[in-house]
Amino acid sequence: MSLWKKVAEQFGKPSGFLGSVAGFIMANRSSNIERNEWGIGLLDIQPSLPVVSDNK
Repeated sequence: MSLWKKVAEQFGKPSGFLGSVAGFIMANRSSNIERNEWGIGLLDIQPSLPVVSDNK
C-alpha cells in the first residue's frame, strides 16, 4: 500500500499518529470549521435539552 493511500485512509477512519494529524487538519481547516458551525446552527440546541444521552 502506498504512503499516500495510508494517509488518505486516515481521513475516513483516523487512528494512530497519522490519524491524529488527519484529525487536526479536519478540525482546523477553515472550510470545515464553517461547515461545522453551519451544521450545529441547524440543530437549534436549547439550554434545557440534553446534548449527550446516557441511554444504553
